Amino acid sequence: MRATERPVAVHPRVDAGRLDTAAREGKHGGRPPVITDDTLQTVLRRRAGGESVERIQPT
Repeated sequence: MRATERPVAVHPRVDAGRLDTAAREGKHGGRPPVITDDTLQTVLRRRAGGESVERIQPT
């Protein structure tokens, strides 16, 4: 393939099949979550207790 040529796009069904296969193998793409379930519950509990967002946020 010449440097100026673009590769042929992958058909959406083929791409979906790859994602299904990866999911079956336990591989999941994307960024890891920033806030874990434990952190979220802690923040919600502190907000319910009357703490401000500024006080709760990490420094």
